[in-house]
Amino acid sequence: MNLDNHLQRDMLTACTVAAAPLTSVMAGWASGKTTGGAFVQSVLAAARPGTLRLAVTDTYGRAERVLLPTFEKWLTPDGWTHTDAGRLWTDPRSGSQVRVVNYMRASTRASTSNPLEGINAADAWVDECQALPPEVLSKIQGRVGRDGGYPGVILCTGLPVAGAWWVEAAEKRDDARVLVARSDANAHNLPKGWLDQMRATLSPEEFDAMVNATPRAPKGQVFDSFVARSWPDGNLLDLAPDDYRDNDITMAVDFGRYPAVLLIAQDTERGFDVVVDELQPDDVDVYALADLIKARGWRIAHAAGDPAGRSRTDHDNKRSMDELRKALKVPTIRYTHEPERRAIPAGILTLRRLMCSADGQRRLVVCRDVWERGRHHGGRSIRRSILGYRYPDSGGEQPKKDGVTDHLCDALRYWAINFRWFDRSHAAPPGFYNFNREQAQPKPKGSGWRPASSGWRPRG
Repeated sequence: MNLDNHLQRDMLTACTVAAAPLTSVMAGWASGKTTGGAFVQSVLAAARPGTLRLAVTDTYGRAERVLLPTFEKWLTPDGWTHTDAGRLWTDPRSGSQVRVVNYMRASTRASTSNPLEGINAADAWVDECQALPPEVLSKIQGRVGRDGGYPGVILCTGLPVAGAWWVEAAEKRDDARVLVARSDANAHNLPKGWLDQMRATLSPEEFDAMVNATPRAPKGQVFDSFVARSWPDGNLLDLAPDDYRDNDITMAVDFGRYPAVLLIAQDTERGFDVVVDELQPDDVDVYALADLIKARGWRIAHAAGDPAGRSRTDHDNKRSMDELRKALKVPTIRYTHEPERRAIPAGILTLRRLMCSADGQRRLVVCRDVWERGRHHGGRSIRRSILGYRYPDSGGEQPKKDGVTDHLCDALRYWAINFRWFDRSHAAPPGFYNFNREQAQPKPKGSGWRPASSGWRPRG
């Protein structure tokens, strides 16, 4: 084995030395991940004599093109033999076997009717995960650790794609490993000029994804600076929301038939703001909304919203923001009438900088628990809002208003322009908010006023 490839070394360490129950690999083209998978299978076969392991891919056609030639190259010289048209490989020295399984299930068949049912294995390798459904991991977890009394070990490998499910699954576990590698991890085996050829042939986005292992966010995504990975490399915080129960909370609200509420805490120790809760109830008035917020049990000290909320009426013909403030006894509520702040592109730019600044700092994060809850909210959650908030295909600076993804994004923008705005005449990053500052005042009647940092001043 040639272990000059750091990815292959890390794969072997995670799966054999550490025996991590789940190791997820996201690596670029020609990075050596498939060869690394064969190495892992060979070492585990020797370390666990007389056991069966699985090599799972999406179709047998891919297995014939990718897995079987790799096994032929690396296992056959060690004496391995194969039967059943290459689907079953045997190591005569240890008596261990590798069975190649293509996971293809017709959509009309129940998930219990899948190719893995009835197989008992010691460990498994799932290749080309980007072409497989997430269900394969849950099915395979029930099949490993059932041969020889060894703890189950699962290796998942795939190409760099946005929302890689096998990586997200590993990031949620303390006992799992995530490995990310660029194509040049295998530089000593790449043909001369291969990287230059890829750079000249591929689009910049495809080169970044498939060679540099940095997949681009979906086309047109507004908040493409938000990365759904653990902080500090991404914007997901692996702390429970309840860790912030003693903090003062800032509430951001977007009113309407489907009101959106975000609850945000300030973590001064780590230097970021964190979304700890969200609400998007259906068709409620301001009083019912207040009751729902109270039931969450947060200590809300500040709020931000749309200035139009001061004049918009709900079913009870009350001014929504002021009524909500009274119902929740919120000391401070902010809104702004400054055109520069209220411009949607400016608010989006502020959020993008908070999600990831030019120096790579991520000052706005979301608790992973809140993020994961959004998988089941039918589109109305911060997770689906951030991922689904898009610009029109025709272009322009104004995102689509689809009535699903825009409400929470608007609430987040109101928070940013009221509590995270900074003077662009000074090259300073957005700092933490100063709650002692006077809240912005509504514009006085008449036309002879201009906005100022301390409120409104007469023109002239």
